[in-house]
This record gives sequence, structure tokens and C-alpha cells, in this order.
Amino acid sequence: MTVHCIFNGSKKKSKRFLAFISKCRLELGNGFVLSETNSSMHASEIAEKVNEELILIIGGDGTVNEVINGWVRNSSKPQLAIIPYGTGNDFVRGVESKVNFDNFIDCIKQPKILTVDLPYIQIDSSLRYFVNICDLGFGGDVVLKLNKNRKTFGPTFSYALSIIQAFFSFRKKELHLLSDTKEIKGKSLMIAICNGPMFGDGLIIQPDANVQDGILHFAFFGKVSLFDYIKNLGNLRKGNKLKHKEVIYGADTNINVSSPDTIFGECDGELLSGKNFKIGMSSYKFPLFIGFLKN
Repeated sequence: MTVHCIFNGSKKKSKRFLAFISKCRLELGNGFVLSETNSSMHASEIAEKVNEELILIIGGDGTVNEVINGWVRNSSKPQLAIIPYGTGNDFVRGVESKVNFDNFIDCIKQPKILTVDLPYIQIDSSLRYFVNICDLGFGGDVVLKLNKNRKTFGPTFSYALSIIQAFFSFRKKELHLLSDTKEIKGKSLMIAICNGPMFGDGLIIQPDANVQDGILHFAFFGKVSLFDYIKNLGNLRKGNKLKHKEVIYGADTNINVSSPDTIFGECDGELLSGKNFKIGMSSYKFPLFIGFLKN
């Protein structure tokens, strides 16, 4: 199998990473290609032009997001594998992928493959795809601040700092969710629209979400105080649905969210903004290596 590895070039190359690359070159020879990203959306440009049979992503959720938006434009539709190398790596954790530096060669010899649904979000004429979760409201405010902070601080500290800043500055806005079967209006802390169940470095925001069921699952957090939200982080980490009168769970294939004000959101770490959001399930599905079949 030929492999094209896309590595997030902003990350430090650990000794383990360098040893892995050497092993791949030894085992696969000319069938292994390494590309390093050097700017925002560079991973999309690379993925669109890949000719190899498998794209191996070494990075976090943001790199995965960029690659998948290039993958949809690649006519050959290569298979995908991810070795987590980011801050949260929530998508990989949510699908329980076991691919790592140690077993990757075994994985490509006898792969265990998961076929994953691919949702989209449309804002005016702009169309983007996401693999995990689209979060409108508080999460978007966190990413807005994170993009500013990471220029000065490291990724881990920047993420924690951005959450603290958003905690004190965020103000709920009027949001209107309209799906095929449900309508919800009101001031909202956030709306999470989920393909996978996990975001925010291990928070299971929608336990029902399944990347193979063809359905978008959502969690509408209305007039939930940030203190209530933080108080329930333990429940979210355990995958418990919150028993709160302002938290509504649901599922549908098409979801529209609108607001009289411009709101910020994020899809797998990519910052979004607008007043009208259309989220649906695309016809694309992508094959993801999540481990290997043992003899």
C-alpha cells in the first residue's frame, strides 16, 4: 500500500515521530511520501492532490478538518488513517481508533476499517465539511480567543487561557434551531451539532452521537449558566446526559440555526461566524483505519 503522510508542520518533531518516519521509509520505500504543512489550509491543498492509496494524518482535530476538506475534492478518494498529535484529539478518541506510531505498519497490512459519515455546514455561499462536532456559541468564542493567544503562548496554555477569558466575557445570544422535527428558540450558551460524541478535550457532549448512523445529534444548552456548565464537567466526561431544564437533546438529518446577531462557532477547531447556518449530512463517507485485524 502506498502512503502519503500529512504532518502538522507547526508541531515539534519528537524522537518518536522521527523514528516512525525512518521506519516507514525503510518498510515502504518509494511508497511512502511525507508532506509537512507550513500555513493554514495547506493540509487541504495537499490532500486534494494526493495520488497514494492512503492519507496518514499526523496532527490534531484541526489538521483532520483541513485534510477532509481537501479529500472531498480529490477524485481518487484515498483511505484515511490518523495518528493523534494534537491538543485534544477528540475525534480519534470518540471513534476509539487504536492507530499509533507502534502499530501503523500492522494496520496497513491488515486494516480494521470504519466507514464514517461526513456532515457539512453552509454559511451563505460558503460550504465546509466537518468530521466531529460543530459548536455554535461559547465554543466559537473560545476558538476566537485561542487564535489570538496561540501566537504568544504554547497550545496547551493558550487553550486553558482562552476558556478562562471566554468564561468571563461571553454573553448568551438569541438562537433559533429548526430541524425537520423540532424547533427551539431562546438565549443560548451553545448548540453542539454532533457527528462524533466528544469535544473540548474529552467532554462527551452528546452521548448518542454515532459517526455511522447517518444522523446529526444535537445538544441545545439554553439559559445554562457557565457555573452550571463547569459544575457538570464531571458528568460530561463520564458521558452522562445533563438533567437540566435548559438542556435539550435531539437528532435529525437537517438542522438550521439562525440568530439576529452575528455569532461565532467552530467546526473541529475551525473558526466560523455568521447569522444563518445550515447543517446537514452529505452523501460522502470516508474509510478510516482504526486498528488492525489480528491473526
